[in-house]
Amino acid sequence: MEKSALLKSPSWAFLHTVLMGNATLVELAFIDAGIALNCAWKLSSVRSTMEFSDIVTNHTREQFDALSEKVAELSALVQNGSPENS
Repeated sequence: MEKSALLKSPSWAFLHTVLMGNATLVELAFIDAGIALNCAWKLSSVRSTMEFSDIVTNHTREQFDALSEKVAELSALVQNGSPENS
């Protein structure tokens, strides 16, 4: 599929890349907030230090995985979406 005439312009392509990057960052913020709320919910019923440790470890792992995925998306967007590559 061919790009529209609007996105053929380097300035519009750059604007599109910036907007897609912003959308990815907003999506990451929502994912992170969901993970944090889930962690807080689980921490509210902790009965032992071991359980606390497991919940915090799982929370950290989930945040790292989500962040890694979004950083990869942003990296691909910046590399493929720059005006020079359009």
